[in-house]
Amino acid sequence: LNDICGVGENCLFGNILIVLGGDFAQILPVVRKGNRGTTVEACLRRSFIWPKLKILLLHQNMRVRNRNDDQEFATWLSHMSYSPEYQGTISLSEFI
Repeated sequence: LNDICGVGENCLFGNILIVLGGDFAQILPVVRKGNRGTTVEACLRRSFIWPKLKILLLHQNMRVRNRNDDQEFATWLSHMSYSPEYQGTISLSEFI
């Protein structure tokens, strides 16, 4: 992105705002024939870009409040991992 956007090498992602979400402790990279040490060394927190990132923490889940439709979404979301009907393509139209 730096080359495409024509910015210097000191920029990340071509100075485009990027949002990374998730629990990075649970999303480890795949290292072929690697052991625990090589996997940890390849993770995002050990990357040269980690000190340049701005970490923002969410303190309230805005999707799961006390409204009825939000509770329905929370229930639907909790069942996604375990129900075979949610494997493959799914539709979010009823919650959007």
